[in-house]
Amino acid sequence: MLEITKQQILQHAKAWSALPFFVALALVLRFIPASPKSLYKVEILSEQYGDLNVYDVNERPNSDWRILTRNAVPMSGFADRSVWLRVKVPPLKLDQPKEIVADIGFYILRLVEFYIIADNHLIKWKSEGLDAPHHDDKANGLSYRFAFNGSADKEMTLLVRVDTRGFMLIPFTLLDRATHEKYIQAREILTAALIGAAIGLFLFNGVLYIALRYRAYLYNSLFQLAVVGFALLGTGCFSVIVPSLHIKFDSIIRILADLVLVALITQTQFISRLMETKGNLPIFDRTLAFARFAAIAVVVLTPILPVALVVVVAVTLLVVTQFQYKLFRSIRNVQQSPYYYNIAISGGVVAGLISALAWAGFIDGNMYVERLYIIGLIWTGVFFSVSVAARVRELHSGNIFAQETIRNNGPKSRLNAILRDDLRGRKNTSDVDVTIMFIDIVSFGLLAESLESGAVLSKLTRRLDEMTKVIHSYKGTVDRSIGDGLICFFGGSGGRGKRHVVDAYNAALVIQQDTVAAARKIFEKQGFDSDDFPLPVRIGIHTDQVTIGNVGGDQSVDFTMVGSGVGFAGQLEAACAPFKIMLSEASRQSLIAEGIDAEKFQSIMFSVKNKSDLVRGYEANPFAHDPDALSLAMKMYRIRLSETQRQKRVRTDGQVRVSLFGPSGSFKIIDFSPGGFQCVSNAFVAQKSIIDLRIETNNSDMDALLNDKLMRELTIEVRWSRRSGRDFLHGFKILGANERQLALLNDILIKVTNDSETTFSSIEVAS
Repeated sequence: MLEITKQQILQHAKAWSALPFFVALALVLRFIPASPKSLYKVEILSEQYGDLNVYDVNERPNSDWRILTRNAVPMSGFADRSVWLRVKVPPLKLDQPKEIVADIGFYILRLVEFYIIADNHLIKWKSEGLDAPHHDDKANGLSYRFAFNGSADKEMTLLVRVDTRGFMLIPFTLLDRATHEKYIQAREILTAALIGAAIGLFLFNGVLYIALRYRAYLYNSLFQLAVVGFALLGTGCFSVIVPSLHIKFDSIIRILADLVLVALITQTQFISRLMETKGNLPIFDRTLAFARFAAIAVVVLTPILPVALVVVVAVTLLVVTQFQYKLFRSIRNVQQSPYYYNIAISGGVVAGLISALAWAGFIDGNMYVERLYIIGLIWTGVFFSVSVAARVRELHSGNIFAQETIRNNGPKSRLNAILRDDLRGRKNTSDVDVTIMFIDIVSFGLLAESLESGAVLSKLTRRLDEMTKVIHSYKGTVDRSIGDGLICFFGGSGGRGKRHVVDAYNAALVIQQDTVAAARKIFEKQGFDSDDFPLPVRIGIHTDQVTIGNVGGDQSVDFTMVGSGVGFAGQLEAACAPFKIMLSEASRQSLIAEGIDAEKFQSIMFSVKNKSDLVRGYEANPFAHDPDALSLAMKMYRIRLSETQRQKRVRTDGQVRVSLFGPSGSFKIIDFSPGGFQCVSNAFVAQKSIIDLRIETNNSDMDALLNDKLMRELTIEVRWSRRSGRDFLHGFKILGANERQLALLNDILIKVTNDSETTFSSIEVAS
């Protein structure tokens, strides 16, 4: 179960400090006058009459109209919508300005039509909006405006039809020309200041990337570029900058959705680079990778996808990536860089949500609240930059720590662990879930006897380096070297679930496959007489909780892992056959849960130190699909060990059947030598297991003699084990017997296997 410290809870709470900040800011902005009071009251007609023409709307009774009290009409879905607005302009007095300007200060509208009616006659009209017919004066910038002169002797009616999709945001004002110009100027200054800040962040991060070549700055600058593009299009500034370029409503919605997706893509790339999690993401973090690829696919397919689908996908992926990452990662990591990243995301999400609620008409808004999302995006960019700075500081601290380790002559094999993200700065011990891997080169001392010491070291170093590269490629950490082997672990960040066991298993497969491939290359070049030889390895894998920390004391740095699971992984390795992989029950269950076929694992019983009962392990054969390759490598290994020059062995071809029985199964003796047996069985016992077996025969005299000489009960060490068809072959060595007892047992077996009529009196006397 995840253990959460007070420090982590406090940091998690601080990361959400943006929530009360932006809520309070929105409340303050809500009460700041965003525009002068409209000259006359504005009324709105129910949406059900949105499709009526201007003449029918003008004849609707006053009871169908209501005062417009909000900037937005509540949203019920992303569908086409139309509403009518009405303003009754009474006869103007002499001291009132004659020119009046109607203004709707929202750019993303499909169509805005203005109509002036007097005495039931249409006097003047104008069509605005993204899908309106082209007019020379269409490029109004941040809003849609309609100017007309009031009448001194009759009432006039201004009717405005707004046609759009989704958000029905209609911040409508009716002002005299002079007041309207001041209002427009203030709005443009505010918008320009916000967009200018976003552009400044884009340039700042771009310059830092050029200077430092740290890709987090690049992704942050690209994120800011998407923010700038969204703000320019969403506010209408783009139409001011490039007035000749007219973008239709559907196209601009697609572009805005794509910019959201681009921002999402760059944001996920940013955090992956910031925390160096690429390829090492836990299950909930891998959602980020999925969202990134899904966003890329939607961006590519945007021209052919329905607009509504593009918008829904963009919003869904945005919500998923923003919230799921915060809820998990921040709890598990006390480093400052993800903490600032979480603050950045909180601000952007909360500010964007407040603006979206205002656009949708669910909360009261004004010009400031509706543009709060730009402030939120600037907030995000600023704290992205702060998180990069914190990350650089963490990396620098790690480098200083490593340098101090080297200067103090600390073990250099620990530097890889020290510099890992999940271990950096961890000066105290910590319990973590990991998958431990023991790797040992089989019989390296015997294989290298014919080499000079320098060649031995060179060959061993090269082999260990090859395996280390594989381990690193699967995000593993080499904890320490053990002569001709390695101890390493996978995971340890508390954020990858059981995926680290898959990394360990895949790394083990690659190591064994590389070993057999190297043997094949040697054989193809020089055959069995080659002076070169493969270095087979045994690999043990166990998933458990261990303690990782500095066990070197104050005078030296020695980061390592300790725990009972470490020793058990070593015993798994010792019980493993060359070119194979031995796994614990915990690792096997985790692999099966991750989709690995259970049939790949062969159940094996082996002995464990200080335990009387055998323990179950599971052997994986990376060459089940290619037995010839394994056979070739095994043969080269045996030739190198000169296995043909063994003690003379005798086959049990007589009528007396001799078998060994014990808790681990029954074993039929095929042949024997003075020191041991070769047996066949349907049970598998791993090498180096120590087991107690009882000799059973079909000859009562022989059984009685063995009982009398205390040779009926034997302690056996399993020297080797391998599959043979449906059964398993084992090589057994007798432990605890003296030379006289071994010779006696050997003589008895020779007699019974060659002469079924033999009596045992002569053997008994001779012994």
